[in-house]
Amino acid sequence: IRSLGQMLSMGELKQNPYTREPLERRIIDRVIGRLTWLRRRKYSVLYPTGTDLTADQIWRQRILDVCMKIESFGYYVSCDWYTSMTLEDHQEFYQKLYMMWFVTLGLSHEQREAIVPGYKTPDKALFRYSPDALKAQRTRSKAWWEKMNLGIMEALLTRSQSRESNKLGAMYCVIGFVTINEKAAEVFP
Repeated sequence: IRSLGQMLSMGELKQNPYTREPLERRIIDRVIGRLTWLRRRKYSVLYPTGTDLTADQIWRQRILDVCMKIESFGYYVSCDWYTSMTLEDHQEFYQKLYMMWFVTLGLSHEQREAIVPGYKTPDKALFRYSPDALKAQRTRSKAWWEKMNLGIMEALLTRSQSRESNKLGAMYCVIGFVTINEKAAEVFP
């Protein structure tokens, strides 16, 4: 299951690796379901080669967990959509999510609070900076942007106790991907 999950996260699970037959969607859904089951019980879904995970493996596991969480809501995503983002892509992704959250979607404070409880509190703020403030700084590294954007995605997917609110968060993440990634735009035209 872990190796199939790894292949799925890389977008390479189009056919059965053992028979080379095309995989039906129901089989892929079963793999996703089993991976979700493992994560809920705090089992690692990473296929470790050693006894300890490196910082890079832990980071990739976080990305995989976010992608699998989005997929658990019915939206196919590839980890490559995130890992292949450039610094400029991350800045655009952040700005898109920020604008959707505060402007485009026309969400009320109550709706935002239902999707991400505590989204405005200083210690749990969903967006710590306005895009304009970040543009003025221009000193943030790609790694900083990766962590910032992944944290926003995790909050959108997990902070609410409502599955429907978390599903909305997943949809917002997918919309962000579609705006900056051609492959994502092909999957969700």
